[in-house]
Amino acid sequence: LKPKGSGLLGSRLKSSSVEFPAMGGATSCCCASGVSFWDQLEGSYARKEDGKFMAKIQSNSMVWGPEFRSDPSELTIAGARQISMLIGGKLHTADVAATQGELWWDDGEVW
Repeated sequence: LKPKGSGLLGSRLKSSSVEFPAMGGATSCCCASGVSFWDQLEGSYARKEDGKFMAKIQSNSMVWGPEFRSDPSELTIAGARQISMLIGGKLHTADVAATQGELWWDDGEVW
């Protein structure tokens, strides 16, 4: 995933062990606890490979790091424990690793 810049994807900066109870198969925006799907994902993400900051998720938007010089990308729920976004007309999908707080992108990158 390279929004108007270069770089790969990596692990979440916010915490080392995060659980996402609402993501067990939910495709809706909220769980029984009242915490939205997007609230569970909010935070800063770095490329796992080298710790480089990539973006942060705010609400349902991927807000890219300043070096990418790109507008935020709209995120959508793609399925159980999956999010997706369009970059340059290409759809990118990530599996949400419930216990690690990581995003595993379809091109092999991990945030």
